[in-house]
Amino acid sequence: MRAGRLFPFNPNALDKHWERQRTLLGHADDPEWVWHTFRHTYGTRLIQRGKRLEDIAKLMGHSSLQVTLRYAKISPANLYDAIQVLDDD
Repeated sequence: MRAGRLFPFNPNALDKHWERQRTLLGHADDPEWVWHTFRHTYGTRLIQRGKRLEDIAKLMGHSSLQVTLRYAKISPANLYDAIQVLDDD
């Protein structure tokens, strides 16, 4: 078994593709429209679907839960759902 990357990765090609997509979608000059946003979306969607913070941290390669908390945002709807369990009695 060989060690190394499963898929070849060329950051320059990825950046070029991303810039082309940003332009096509009309976000070429939008500073919020960056690759890193996908990490925040990934963490947030996992936490909103009830996944454990420890599991999300491991999936995202974080060394601490504090780092994961920066990525996994809890929505007001999730907070509302959390308190609704008190009404289930």
